[in-house]
Amino acid sequence: AYLVCTQDRQFQWLGMVEEGVECLDELLFTDKYRMDKLDIYFAYSAKGYVCIQEKDFEKARYWIDLALEIYPENQYLIELRP
Repeated sequence: AYLVCTQDRQFQWLGMVEEGVECLDELLFTDKYRMDKLDIYFAYSAKGYVCIQEKDFEKARYWIDLALEIYPENQYLIELRP
């Protein structure tokens, strides 16, 4: 699997997690890109997933909860939430 960060940048999860997270942060915390609701949902979900992989469960809950505010019925995220 890979994370498509912008139209011209892709990051393989294997070995490039840090770069992917930096790209997500750029997407979420700057006005450089226009993101719709689905884009924001995927970014929040990806941040939560990375936090779970890093065993930072408090941050994972934070990001997953933000994603669930957008799509509260998403069963995958409900089950993924630590």
